[in-house]
Amino acid sequence: MAVSVPEYTYYTLPGTRPIHNIVDVKSPLKLSKALLRDPDALMSFAAFKVEVALQCEKVNTHRPDLPSLEAFVKLMTIRTKLSLPTIIVSLIYVGRLHKSLPPSARGDFETPYKIFLAAVLAASKFLDDRPIENCKMASLCDGYFTLFEINEMERCFLSLLNYELYVDSEDVRVFLNENRNLLQAGLYQEGW
Repeated sequence: MAVSVPEYTYYTLPGTRPIHNIVDVKSPLKLSKALLRDPDALMSFAAFKVEVALQCEKVNTHRPDLPSLEAFVKLMTIRTKLSLPTIIVSLIYVGRLHKSLPPSARGDFETPYKIFLAAVLAASKFLDDRPIENCKMASLCDGYFTLFEINEMERCFLSLLNYELYVDSEDVRVFLNENRNLLQAGLYQEGW
């Protein structure tokens, strides 16, 4: 006895791309031991990109226990075991955020920390089958940010991006080409 399975029709939501155009984001990057010659340089680059996304206060008056942004990025990258594609997609989101903000936008001292965490959460949820959960991120933050704050920063971040999270291999190639001179972490792309 044969069982017939009904055909499923995919409908594209307004503002999204058709599902048959999805390309593996990881494909422009060759994931091998030679990919990251200097992980510290990549994390420093990530901290730099987050810091320049928005002009923020330079004096920490509310959270004196926060480490430097670079130290925080390194700490969270190691604790969450971020993959290279997740870091790259996070930075693509940070770039989109920067472009969506008016030039007069300003942030508090801890805003870059929140931008980094929200971008990582969004990228992890876009790329991974088992993404980083908000409660896990809160526990890994050593009390710097509560679960409530992490939920709020993620909501705000997604809203500022207009929920446009789609990233394909061309987006990754453009990002790597635009930042080729700044990347001193030994990233390479096949054919460079």
